[in-house]
Amino acid sequence: MCDNVVATGEATLDGVTVFGKNSNREPNEAHHLFYVPAAMHAPSSSIKCLYVEIPQVEHTNAVLLAKPFWIWGAEMGADEHGMVIGNEGASSKMPDGKENGLIGKDFLRLGLE
Repeated sequence: MCDNVVATGEATLDGVTVFGKNSNREPNEAHHLFYVPAAMHAPSSSIKCLYVEIPQVEHTNAVLLAKPFWIWGAEMGADEHGMVIGNEGASSKMPDGKENGLIGKDFLRLGLE
């Protein structure tokens, strides 16, 4: 399972908010730090996520992402406004539909951008 932790400025000696995350990825899986600059996009453009293509928003924020090399989304990241998101694993007793769609890591990146 993944774990996220945050200490707000009120809880740290120097007043800085700290975010941390661990991940249960495979030990030898390459992880990239990946910077995506802010951008403007044409009204009719789309973005290819891991499995599906969706309409692109007009403006995306600059983001710094930590991500496994093979996915479009990210395990954690921060945007130019200071928003930070880290994903969490979730278990379910419901069967997986095995349908391709957006995954949690896609939602994380889309939320930051």
